Amino acid sequence: MPLEPLLTVVSIKQRRSQSRGLVFVIAQAGGTIFPGLAGLVAGKAGVSVLQPILIALIVAMGISWVMIPRVEQKKE
Repeated sequence: MPLEPLLTVVSIKQRRSQSRGLVFVIAQAGGTIFPGLAGLVAGKAGVSVLQPILIALIVAMGISWVMIPRVEQKKE
């Protein structure tokens, strides 16, 4: 999920290095948790559930990209 750009935009004027570190940790955790959960569900329910899980994750990623606030460009 695109949490890194979202939280970077939100925290630009705040503590940059701390917020970026937190974002990267959350992103790495999400990158390991969701495949593990998908594997557990597929192990119990069968491989046929992988496609709906994949589609749900893609939709969630698209929604999170849409939620990123727009930053106004400085005009010189």
